[in-house]
Amino acid sequence: MKIPPLDQATLKSILHYDPETGTWTWLKRSDVRPQWNGRWAGKRAGYARQATGGGMYWSVRIYDWPFHSGRLAWLYMTGSWPAALVDHKNLDGLDDRWENLREATKTQNAANTAIGSRNKTGFKGVSFSKIAGRYRATIKDGGKQRWLGYFETPAEAHAAYCRAATEIFGEFARVA
Repeated sequence: MKIPPLDQATLKSILHYDPETGTWTWLKRSDVRPQWNGRWAGKRAGYARQATGGGMYWSVRIYDWPFHSGRLAWLYMTGSWPAALVDHKNLDGLDDRWENLREATKTQNAANTAIGSRNKTGFKGVSFSKIAGRYRATIKDGGKQRWLGYFETPAEAHAAYCRAATEIFGEFARVA
């Protein structure tokens, strides 16, 4: 199924975006039945939707197609679709305030993730090697695992991860 064409002018004619709150509101429309306006005009648009990776994101259905509202916000505010992804700085996919959104590549978006649920050390980028009897630090860079070394403590390994993440990902580096 093909995504329906949507430009900024069309978007602004059917929805209002509040950049301070990140909420969407349906506008009164002349291209729909009067009953639609009676039921939806002036009301909040969208719904929480679970993404493929498991996170929750706000979506708005336009022309019977679910659009991530972060991408819609980008179109609404800039006049063009994002080149790749829209990243939520605070990791909350339901928080579509303009100040919380930024354009990102897939790698940058992946760098801005929380510590994995299976991590047993409590430090992002750190795991324990039973064979070496020490903590190892690794980071994914461009889809490849990069070795950062063995360390005596998880804090030392995490410090190496933090340095590498900041160097590689800059503002997208999430170290906690």
